[in-house]
Amino acid sequence: VDAPEGQPQYKTKASSRHGTNSARQKDDTGNNTIAKATGVNRNSDSSSTLHAVCVHGTISLAYMGLFSFLRLRYPLIYSSNVLQKRVPFTLDESFLGWVSTGLRLTVDTAAQTAGLDCAMFLEFQHLCVKMLAWLSVPLVLIVWPLEYLRPHYMYDWAQSCAVWYVVLVIEVLIHRAYRKFLSRRAMWWRHLPRPWATTVMVGNIAVEHRSDEELKALFNAAFKREAVERAYVVRRTGDVPRLTSKLQRARERLKESEEVLENTGQRPTNHDTFGTKVDSILFFKDKVKRHEAAAQEALSNFYQALDGGNGRQVMAGVGFVTFHRRTDVMEALKLQLTERDACTILFAPDPENVHYTALMEDAPTCKSLKIVGYSIILTTYLGFAPLLLGIISIMKLAILKQNVPSLSRVTERWPHIEGWWDALVACIVLSQAINCVLAVFAAVIRHCFMLHSESAVQHTLQCWYYSFLVIYVLLVTTLGASVWDVWQKVHDDPYVIFTILATSLPRSSDFYLKFVMLQMTVESLMQTRYLNLLRFFVNLRRHSEARAHVLSEPEDQDWDGIGARCARTSLVAASVLVFCTVRPGICILGLFYFALTRICYGYRIVFAETRKPDLGGVFWTAQLRHLRQGLFLYVVLMVEILRRPEAAHGPSVFAGCSLAVMLCMSFPLKGHDDWEHIEYLDSDGAHTPSPRNPVVYKQPELEGLHDVTGSSAWAT
Repeated sequence: VDAPEGQPQYKTKASSRHGTNSARQKDDTGNNTIAKATGVNRNSDSSSTLHAVCVHGTISLAYMGLFSFLRLRYPLIYSSNVLQKRVPFTLDESFLGWVSTGLRLTVDTAAQTAGLDCAMFLEFQHLCVKMLAWLSVPLVLIVWPLEYLRPHYMYDWAQSCAVWYVVLVIEVLIHRAYRKFLSRRAMWWRHLPRPWATTVMVGNIAVEHRSDEELKALFNAAFKREAVERAYVVRRTGDVPRLTSKLQRARERLKESEEVLENTGQRPTNHDTFGTKVDSILFFKDKVKRHEAAAQEALSNFYQALDGGNGRQVMAGVGFVTFHRRTDVMEALKLQLTERDACTILFAPDPENVHYTALMEDAPTCKSLKIVGYSIILTTYLGFAPLLLGIISIMKLAILKQNVPSLSRVTERWPHIEGWWDALVACIVLSQAINCVLAVFAAVIRHCFMLHSESAVQHTLQCWYYSFLVIYVLLVTTLGASVWDVWQKVHDDPYVIFTILATSLPRSSDFYLKFVMLQMTVESLMQTRYLNLLRFFVNLRRHSEARAHVLSEPEDQDWDGIGARCARTSLVAASVLVFCTVRPGICILGLFYFALTRICYGYRIVFAETRKPDLGGVFWTAQLRHLRQGLFLYVVLMVEILRRPEAAHGPSVFAGCSLAVMLCMSFPLKGHDDWEHIEYLDSDGAHTPSPRNPVVYKQPELEGLHDVTGSSAWAT
């Protein structure tokens, strides 16, 4: 189509679709890349995409039907919170009654029953549904039909206007959702139970202040009044936590064996260290006795060291300070801002969720472990691509036929099986490799980063896992044989990254249509809680239903914890955003995905799963930050697509100006000077009564063995 007078003439449609021919030829070399090995580097025909949508949709419906049946058959696994009266309303017992229940569930109700973090996770699904509902109508009904005008200059102007529309819609929705979050955060903080609501965690305590009395006196002097109710400095208890953990497991196994005897009338048996079959009750009674003696001896040695003049060396550099009033917590946090060379002061985690063993480590050990952890993560990032390519190449049917000659006869009879096999193996290897990476990240974060609570572990896992998914799922087409290849190209020419994005991502957009549907199938499968159900069946052979249910919970916190959940849903949101203009149909699929996850997670989190520790919104703010990063990637991609050599500069410049709007409308979603430090309480709310949790900030191993006592000066 010829442009009007005054507009530049376009070249052929093939050369101007998503970049120049020369840029394409650079991607069409014979080098083996991750995208080529996994089948992401080329768009398929529309019939293949429609077939994938139909297949994944059918499988998702089948999983939903299976869940509807299992929910009515095993209410203890799928409706335990209703049976135990933990939710304020009853369930609809019809076959699809859980759908209406999930739709009626509000975010505020979820916050009361499951915690603010889980409630804001549901709010993120709400936000994405609203976002895609606003985007789907104009992009599908206006921009999509205008593709027939390509490469007319009017199509470029329509896309640049679409970029502005997408940016404005998302920024406005984010700001509205953020304001709602602040009010919910205030309500959450006002209803925190004591002592959590009135406690701060203090790090980098000077040696002269490493006792409960000295730490309490330090803060009372800073406030110039008796503001502190209680102070506790973490003790380095050595092997006591490990021994008491063994003792606890032995007591649990003894209790389980006694329950088996009570339920079946038969004495259970077990195998000892040498493989000999022994009576389980006698075996675990002996283990309990030995572990009690070992733990008691270790605890006695700890108190002797505490009272023998080495008390300050036994005390760690981390402690907890509990105030009389909640407003004093905010005042204590301000002390950190004015005395940066002194103690570090943070909000304290839930007292039932503290990792005391991590807090016992000294600063040099923590730094060394962090270096090891970062090294493992860096190795994983750099080595994932070559390892993945090696496994996929070994599993190709052409290689297998060299070692298994009988496969040649199979491929001769069914010639299409080789292509199906290679595609299936690539998908399976990629998915399992990513699962292994998630397990590696979780292990490294737990054992090397020395975080203060399991919630902090989940939040760190969310950030690392999301960045990995963005690189190896969303940006996989920009990679060569490894991340190092891209780094070398960017090092030589930093602007080449934009050309790589514009020439590679649009050509693989059909893959991400299928990817969204695949994620819908995965979420439908996780809705069945099949792993919890299998554990329930295994434990039901030896225990009562109530005990079997306790042993079957919770779900896998690596794969199905809130950190991994937030990372996966943020990746889907970013993927939909990046391709919303290139392939507007992905908005419809994304809308269905987030509507499904809102209903599924709304039911599962509130009615089926156990309540998890809460951080008060850190996962939500991280998801908003990831969403805005996806929006930035979308704008950069569209600007580079519109900035073709043969195209006019007006559309690309106009689309690029939307980055200024993002910058002007941006607000801090991270840091200790924003939402975490807002003073939510007024003069009337400063003394609002809150429930008191009987659990205090004290290491549990120091309370388990009551017949060993220590000095009152140190063990208060």
